[in-house]
Amino acid sequence: MNGNGFLSVMVSTAFVAFGMQTCSAMPAPIVSVEPSYLRVSPGENFTVNITIDPEGNEIAGAEYVLRFDNALLNATSLTPGTFFSGFNTMTMGEGTNNTIGMIDYGEYIIGGGSVTELGTFTTITFQVIGEYGVSKLDFEAATLSNSSGYGFSNVTINNGTYEIETVEQTPTPTPTQASTSIPSSGGVDGGGASETPTQTPGSKPTSTPKPTSTPAPTQTQDSTPAPTPTIALLPSLTLTPTPTLTITPTPSATASKPLHQSEKKSDRLRLPGFEAAVAVIGLLAISYLILRGKGGDK
Repeated sequence: MNGNGFLSVMVSTAFVAFGMQTCSAMPAPIVSVEPSYLRVSPGENFTVNITIDPEGNEIAGAEYVLRFDNALLNATSLTPGTFFSGFNTMTMGEGTNNTIGMIDYGEYIIGGGSVTELGTFTTITFQVIGEYGVSKLDFEAATLSNSSGYGFSNVTINNGTYEIETVEQTPTPTPTQASTSIPSSGGVDGGGASETPTQTPGSKPTSTPKPTSTPAPTQTQDSTPAPTPTIALLPSLTLTPTPTLTITPTPSATASKPLHQSEKKSDRLRLPGFEAAVAVIGLLAISYLILRGKGGDK
């Protein structure tokens, strides 16, 4: 090896060492799953983002391998984010594989350039296929490189945890027993009320009026007929008792005893005015005889 060749090797080695020192001197870039924790339900679809925070480093390429529980989750789509937006890039990796529960994706800038700002590298949509359990999204590998193609030896990764909660059935409320107040007859004065508990599922208890008895008027001892009392059985029905028909027995005819012949005569002679008539006739006869006698003398 001549002097020029030895010098070239030394310069290349110096640049490599400088590049490695430069990469290690900067804060470590961060690759994260966001959100880092989420509670999901069976059958639900949700999305997560894979973000890259360069922490001031120049990032020109990124690749990751992410593991998940394929008994609980199913990766339905993988979409590139905006982290390398505006650059010509080349993608690599297997993509989504639900058979083994893995996502493998990489992207690199072609023709020079780098990114130093936080951004979304990819967006992944999952469907919950399990009933309950916890699935982690863990990075099996996360590789970042600069525009020279050198990888960062120190990369901070933040995994994700997703808990599947079973949807609980809301218990149907049991109808409560309500106490319905029903007024009752308290005698002639109508006082007093009793409460009868009634159970009415799904409706508000209502107060049901109970028929009351109308007090009868007091009868007085006078010649005026007493009013007929009425009894109110229902609010719309009044029952008037039918008056009792009193039949007064007719005095039976008493057979008269036949009168004796002599009794008939004596009764006839004792008729009022008979004696006076006989006296008048006698007087008339005497007057006739006297008048007749006077006429013969002439």
